[in-house]
Amino acid sequence: MKLVILALTLFSVQSFAATKTVTCTAQDGILYNQFEGTALITLSEDDDSATGLLSFTTSRPGFPNLQITGKMDGTFKNYAPGTIGKDAAQAIQLLDKGADVSVAVINLGMPGPMTSTLIADGVTYKSACH
Repeated sequence: MKLVILALTLFSVQSFAATKTVTCTAQDGILYNQFEGTALITLSEDDDSATGLLSFTTSRPGFPNLQITGKMDGTFKNYAPGTIGKDAAQAIQLLDKGADVSVAVINLGMPGPMTSTLIADGVTYKSACH
């Protein structure tokens, strides 16, 4: 009996971490600041923490493109189907006060175009991420 309780305790204490590759794309014909590229994001269910390795390129009318790469940490939240849209959704917020990018909000499964945001050097960029 003690072995069964110990085994159940071990299984319930195990942490869950998932790593996913996220692709963000700019949209043709849109005139505001955009970003595109990929992020390798690891999510930990234990404490809703997130770590992202980012590789993005920004585009801003009248300015040169910026290459943004680096590691950022933050949090995430899952939304059940029907909470925000008909499908499940996920919001990932990554912060780094000491880098070129201060905030990256990666929204997956959210309704509407261009729902993800990147703030770099005080400038806000938008993208569609999946």
